[in-house]
Amino acid sequence: MKTFLYLADDIQALASGKVLAVGLFTDHVIVVNSQEPPSQEKPGAVPFSLLIAIAEVPPGHYEMKVVVLDPNGAATNYDIENTSDVPPGGSMVLAVKCNPFIFAEIGKYTVRTTVNGEVFENTFELRYAKLDMAPEEKLLDAVFGKTP
Repeated sequence: MKTFLYLADDIQALASGKVLAVGLFTDHVIVVNSQEPPSQEKPGAVPFSLLIAIAEVPPGHYEMKVVVLDPNGAATNYDIENTSDVPPGGSMVLAVKCNPFIFAEIGKYTVRTTVNGEVFENTFELRYAKLDMAPEEKLLDAVFGKTP
């Protein structure tokens, strides 16, 4: 089996077996724009969705557990369990909406997927960029020119 991780603004697993992804983060990096970096006292929040796709799955019944670990290896509040029956030639997908994803640290996060006891790990990164002005001020500047 092989696992693949996708991040996007929104991901939906459709009944047809297709997956709809809007705003795909192709480099597994989400840049968080805020006035100050997140901390334990004042965590950050960003909305996005995860898609865990598992290919080359032999037919059978599978129990899947997904845990997101922070840069220090501690489990976050994203802990998902799912079961699936896979026919011959099948695959598995699990879409997880993190709206919002609450975090206190910038860095690499690990998505640990356990399928019938076999563990797979994929990573994504949260980066911080200082927001130099409030979003509404930027919008006003873009529409009307410099704000007073």
